[in-house]
Amino acid sequence: MEIGAEEANRVATLVKYSIMDTDAEEPFDRLAEIAAELFDAPIALVSLVDGYRQWFKSRVGLSAQEMPRDWAFCARTIELKDVLVIPDVSKDAVFRSSPMAARGPSIRFFAGAPLMTADGHALGAVCILDRRARKPLTGNERRLLRHLADMVMEQIELRRGLRRIRVSVQKLARLEKQRGGGPVGQQVQAECDTALAALDAVRELSARSARKHGRLMTPKHAAKKAAGDARGSESRRGGAARGGERRRGSERRGSD
Repeated sequence: MEIGAEEANRVATLVKYSIMDTDAEEPFDRLAEIAAELFDAPIALVSLVDGYRQWFKSRVGLSAQEMPRDWAFCARTIELKDVLVIPDVSKDAVFRSSPMAARGPSIRFFAGAPLMTADGHALGAVCILDRRARKPLTGNERRLLRHLADMVMEQIELRRGLRRIRVSVQKLARLEKQRGGGPVGQQVQAECDTALAALDAVRELSARSARKHGRLMTPKHAAKKAAGDARGSESRRGGAARGGERRRGSERRGSD
């Protein structure tokens, strides 16, 4: 795939963030879940697009970790650098032949907001998708989708900033150690250790804790849980009804 200078710069910027092919992280997963709930969408994605593929930092309702860029509605979103809404993919001249619509998850509705850097590069998008056609987003809904994209981008920038600070502090600590120390050097080393500990504390805020679910609950898992809850509720109602019948029977025997 041949790309122009602007797209080459965009991809180079994405590479600098060192986020492609990284592990799942709780802040991104939470935002994907919020997008799915807020828009009542069966599929929600935090998507990053390089020169050849669309890779998902977080996903709800979709098992695939990545897809070819040619399949990506998000590729058009990053070109527009604005919210893209396709109410019915099957009626859209550009996208109706997309493999995402024709096969695979059979997408009929798409809406995405780009992940914009401060210097104007779109790294990817926050997307919501549905297997049925839907109405266009209202102005308020478009604004909310943009806000979610901004929040994802803030997490990406925070992640990058913490990594760069850690590298700088570690380098400073090594240089001070090589210099031989002394009282001032020991003070510098102690401050570096304190800074690294603070960075670890911030990183742990976004780490997956053992008490949280190991992966996002997709609509399939949610349906199973709902079915289980319904069976449990029905069982409890049945038990309560049987208990009531036993009490009424006992009362009738007592009155006899």
